[in-house]
Amino acid sequence: MGIAIYLFEAKSIQSYLARSGRLKDVVNASNYLAKMIDDGDGSDLSKLMKSSGLYEKSDLSGSQKGSDGIHFFRVKGGSFYCWSDNKANLQKLRRCWTLYFQACFPGMAYTDALEEGEDFHKTLSKAFESMTRNFNSPSVLLPFGTAVCQSTPRTGMASVECKRNRGKNEYSDLANVRLRSQDENANDYLYSQTIPEIFYDRIERLSDYFFRYTDNNSQKSRDIALIHLDGNGIGQILMTLKKSLENKSSDEYSKNMRQFSEMLEKITQNSMRSAMKDILNGEPGDFLFRPLVLGGDDVTLLLEPRFAYDFVISFCKSFYKYSKEEIGKNKVLSEALKKANVRPYLSASGGILFNKIAHPFFNSISIVEGLAEKAKQLTKYKPDLNDYTDSEKNELCRLYNSENTDSLNNTMLYSAVGVFRMSSASAISSGELLSNNRHADYENGSVITTGDCVYFVNRDEFEEDMRDRMLTLEDIRDFVSVRERGNSYGTNLSKLIGRIRKMTGYMMNGNSQEQRREELILKKNFPKHESDDDGRGVYSEYSDLLKKAFFAWNHISFGQPDDKNLQIIRKVCGNASHDYMASVNDDILVAYHFINEEHQSAEYLAKKKAGMMTEKESVNE
Repeated sequence: MGIAIYLFEAKSIQSYLARSGRLKDVVNASNYLAKMIDDGDGSDLSKLMKSSGLYEKSDLSGSQKGSDGIHFFRVKGGSFYCWSDNKANLQKLRRCWTLYFQACFPGMAYTDALEEGEDFHKTLSKAFESMTRNFNSPSVLLPFGTAVCQSTPRTGMASVECKRNRGKNEYSDLANVRLRSQDENANDYLYSQTIPEIFYDRIERLSDYFFRYTDNNSQKSRDIALIHLDGNGIGQILMTLKKSLENKSSDEYSKNMRQFSEMLEKITQNSMRSAMKDILNGEPGDFLFRPLVLGGDDVTLLLEPRFAYDFVISFCKSFYKYSKEEIGKNKVLSEALKKANVRPYLSASGGILFNKIAHPFFNSISIVEGLAEKAKQLTKYKPDLNDYTDSEKNELCRLYNSENTDSLNNTMLYSAVGVFRMSSASAISSGELLSNNRHADYENGSVITTGDCVYFVNRDEFEEDMRDRMLTLEDIRDFVSVRERGNSYGTNLSKLIGRIRKMTGYMMNGNSQEQRREELILKKNFPKHESDDDGRGVYSEYSDLLKKAFFAWNHISFGQPDDKNLQIIRKVCGNASHDYMASVNDDILVAYHFINEEHQSAEYLAKKKAGMMTEKESVNE
């Protein structure tokens, strides 16, 4: 008797979310997509199988089925894989599901494959090859609008007439009309996966956030943080698990692969809940939080900017912690990883983009994914050891847990994140955006970057004797945060930030003479402020921050500055053909602005409400 395997994957989900560029449409689509494919009885897949009479024949119903039933070994994150000895069941599922999917999500790309064979593993390989081939083949997505159809300006798809809330008719594409007509209760689904229900009443709507700080309800754009995170090294762990199951039965294979999929979902959800709990318990009042994608190890969300650093730092810590715990509970996976000498934990990397709430979402999601890719390049980076001294080689090998100083083997996947502030909408790539805004010509033909944007996230991921030497996002966050520091520290930090802002401006203009003048003023004046409320001077903390190794142009700088000279700028190691200079000033300025934004805005609003705001203060604010 042969075995049949059916594979289905929704493609380009992020692009589909951002298709119209409107946040309203993004939210509607994200609610609906979250419930599309899941093993719960409330998912679209389960509902479709119930209506077609296939649900009771599958293991989604909670009971084990015979070989002629439908057995799922992945039902998460926009895709599902299943097998059966009865090909007719899978053929019926394919016909019903693809029709239903195109009706629910008009225009969304997908690929699927149905293959039959005698051996499970050979048939599975054949099915994956067929699915890849099908996706690369030209296909027409329904509904298809011909030249005589009216097109929707935002998406270019065929338009249909629909009613607006105010009773007037408008024209929009079928996808938006379909998604806007969904059940209002769907709005709570993603929240239920990420925060306790008792906190629901503290979540602010996008429309309310838009007007929170505006004057006279004017259409003033507000900053918002778009965050995208996903796991590092998932593919390597998955391949290791697959290899260990090569000679196992179809039942054993599907059982372990489904457990891995469910484990990954659990790790991500627990990490989200832990990060949100840290924020909700630490800050009173309402704030903006809108999850957009939560599937597998993939997370995309909108968050109030002042909490972006806290969220990412907490999420990455929790992701590491929960992954280590869950992998340890899985005996099959733990033994496979140990045998293959693969680390028994997961880490997460991603991007934080601060932009205006009115910016086109399609451009924003493209840029934040580019930042995440840049962060992953950092954690996977294998430097050429020929560019480093013997002592630096030893440091690199310790950093990457490699025993070979001749050819570095990076066995560590640290959490990393790319951070950028975009003041005006831009359709260029993240690489071009960073080059245009952070790189400038400097003296003697050199090039300077005022902030590389990409950093490792947490101190405690490093060995104890390395923690005080690596500059992380956590270090920058702690340095600029004034919420839990004394008033004296906040005052002196504000003055220091003013000097840093001036120095950075001179760097970008290539005015090295004025930049050095500001640096001398900083060195001369700020050592006087060595007795802040918490016993540490802001200048001392800034100096300690710059003594740590930081990253720029994908090369690590281990050179330690002279204690008597504060090195605002460093020459970057690793490229003899160019004279690259690096600074972290821009990243400090961005962190300072957003982490303390609410503190500053609350003070501003209080003064304004009491009629105490002077014209000078209003302009400065």
